[in-house]
Amino acid sequence: QDSYVPTIEKLFNDPEIIERYPYFPELLGIIKNSASRPAIPEYEQVSGILQNYLSKMLRAQLTPEAAMQAAAKETRALLKG
Repeated sequence: QDSYVPTIEKLFNDPEIIERYPYFPELLGIIKNSASRPAIPEYEQVSGILQNYLSKMLRAQLTPEAAMQAAAKETRALLKG
């Protein structure tokens, strides 16, 4: 299956492309509102911290506020080195 996305915006509304990939017009909106992940060497560690606290929140071990505060504190400590 193809996994390439056009780099020319008008192609997202091209009838031939939409015939094969009907979700492309919607995909353009998603792409326009996306953000690249931070370009930091510790990205994997930061992602792990956030994943850990999100998991605790979803299992009701922490409130959303407490989980995000703890994740922020741990992330800041990591980045300060």
